[in-house]
Amino acid sequence: MFVDRREELEFLERKYQEPGPQFLILYGRRRVGKTELVLKFVERKPNVYFLAIRAGERENLELFFKALAEHFGEEVLTLEKNWENAFRFLSKSNERLVLVFDEFPYLIEANPAISSIFQRGWDLYLSKTNLVLVLVGSSIGMMENEVLSHRSPLYGRRTGQWKLAPLSFKHLKDFFPSYSAEDRVRVYATLGGVPAYLVKFDPRKDFWGNVREKLLTKGEFLYGEVEFLLREELREPKIYVSILRGIAAGASTLGELMNLTGIERYKLSAYLQTLAELGLVRREVPITENELKSKKGRYFISDNFFAFWFRYVAPNLSRLEKGESVLVLDEIRKDFDSYLGKVFEDLAMEFLREQGYSRVGRWWHREDEIDVVAMGGETIFCEVKWSDLDRAQCMGIIQELKRKSTKVKIRRVSEKFGIIGRRVPEKRALREEGYLVWDLEDLGC
Repeated sequence: MFVDRREELEFLERKYQEPGPQFLILYGRRRVGKTELVLKFVERKPNVYFLAIRAGERENLELFFKALAEHFGEEVLTLEKNWENAFRFLSKSNERLVLVFDEFPYLIEANPAISSIFQRGWDLYLSKTNLVLVLVGSSIGMMENEVLSHRSPLYGRRTGQWKLAPLSFKHLKDFFPSYSAEDRVRVYATLGGVPAYLVKFDPRKDFWGNVREKLLTKGEFLYGEVEFLLREELREPKIYVSILRGIAAGASTLGELMNLTGIERYKLSAYLQTLAELGLVRREVPITENELKSKKGRYFISDNFFAFWFRYVAPNLSRLEKGESVLVLDEIRKDFDSYLGKVFEDLAMEFLREQGYSRVGRWWHREDEIDVVAMGGETIFCEVKWSDLDRAQCMGIIQELKRKSTKVKIRRVSEKFGIIGRRVPEKRALREEGYLVWDLEDLGC
């Protein structure tokens, strides 16, 4: 199932249409859909697609030459199998060929000098052709350090790069057309926007049935996926697990995480930076603070699938191994709305960015917090509630927002107050009184 990626395909197509050789880098976390994207891009173009394997260089060269032979003919197989010969052979072709190396980091693992070999191949041979070279990788750290970094031999050769992100919430309609808006929010809060995870849920079954069968059952793909990914990406997975467990349990500051994990501050900061680079953790500061200088930073698990897994699966692994998925599911259902509130806040902020507000974030100071502050032509203060709100509740929320807003030290030309709720039956009447009110219907859920 291929969903959206219009912007990414337009980028690849634009580079393909530009004259001369192209050297493109496409990378992103595992399961995010890189292979599907590049295969969609090349499906009606002359191409050689090669998927590297986690094996030695000789095995990969054998497979690569076979891929070349499928396009150019058996004569390629008469050459001695090395990268120099492959690049020299390709330099003799004048066609607009797309050459894809998928999982390029596996080639780096097999031969740490591969970046230098490809740099030589590009400089001496491929840069003089009409070829579009695409290097694809799932190991974000390796792609950024060994391919994109200024220390890499390949630095300065690329003509374009794209870091592929998970799908946005609005695309869940394509996966779950028969689900209610509320259930699509629940799915997004559980799986995020990673296509490989979304297709594991059966849209013919209800949300909770999918959670029990696909996430809480030993042996299922999603049950063991988090631990697999951490082992693949990180050298010390146990340390990262302890940090993620801590954040999921509510420790959000450096001090709280230090006390919980026993990790020294400078080491903990480095570990958190690595998790941030992988897109698993983010640091937030109040919208009024300087992100680099503020000491009020809080850490959150930014990937919904990891957040769900560490909140509900990790603490219950022993019970789930014994087959107690029904009991665990009952406990999740009782707590889930509390967990969902944070995800709904993120969706609300995404919605306001789409409305044109240039700065959107949270604010807190001591005991006071405001869920969303958005700044553009005007400043708005919003409370976000994953609940149905009647008029009395809305007015109480707005009065409290007005009180807290006086403590927010930002320059404002004008200000408004708003509410984003699951359902707000009185939203039209409240809008007529000058308040900003949205619910699931407005968010396009």
